[in-house]
Amino acid sequence: MRLLAIIVTASLVFPLPIMACTYVYLEHGLEVQPNLMVGVTFGGTALPGATVTLMSLEGAPSITMTTASDGTVRVNNLRPGQYLIDIRLHEVIAASEQIEVRSRPSSAAKARLDYRWGTSPTAVRRAVGTVVGTRAWLGIDILKNIVSPMEAPMVGVRIELTHLRAAASFATATDDRGEFAFNDVPSGFYVMRTQSSPNEYGSSWQYGSFLIEVRPDAKQEIIKLRQSHMCGDHLELLHN
Repeated sequence: MRLLAIIVTASLVFPLPIMACTYVYLEHGLEVQPNLMVGVTFGGTALPGATVTLMSLEGAPSITMTTASDGTVRVNNLRPGQYLIDIRLHEVIAASEQIEVRSRPSSAAKARLDYRWGTSPTAVRRAVGTVVGTRAWLGIDILKNIVSPMEAPMVGVRIELTHLRAAASFATATDDRGEFAFNDVPSGFYVMRTQSSPNEYGSSWQYGSFLIEVRPDAKQEIIKLRQSHMCGDHLELLHN
């Protein structure tokens, strides 16, 4: 998959510099046919319900479709131009790639694109974990605060687990130590959504979604989440 270049800039705000990211698009994306089939799979089987969005980089209206029972969508009569194709399920991204439709397609133009969702789930033995925030060391340079900021428990972060196959959901929030636990959660694949606690105005925001697998033989015992200010305020999933 072709990656888009990202330019990172720092904004001096307290408690920690926020890293703002600007996406720089390529001159030419992966060439596709104007009539395009997109397929999405998970674990080798078709994935229905995934959202496929085609955003024109020239300002035309975006196209959003949902994969059918066979895990595919078909887009017809795409206008020539550059597009960003975004594929996700439960806000877990499978792909974000720049594609191109030419007025005169070449023999290399693809009529079908295939993507795999959930290729790197985080495997843990138990559905318990910790959430830590980051705060600035006063008097320390910006780079020091980015590389090794001071950590503190994040209280009241809402954690929701949704089983991919059983359609079962579980929810809790972090305690005063930044810890959370889902006791006796069955093994399987889950989408884990994280959301901030409400502020003084009653508003909250999404910290991010992750794919995890709970299984007894996993190498990592628990889930570890840490606040990151790279490209906005969100949580990142840590690995042992």
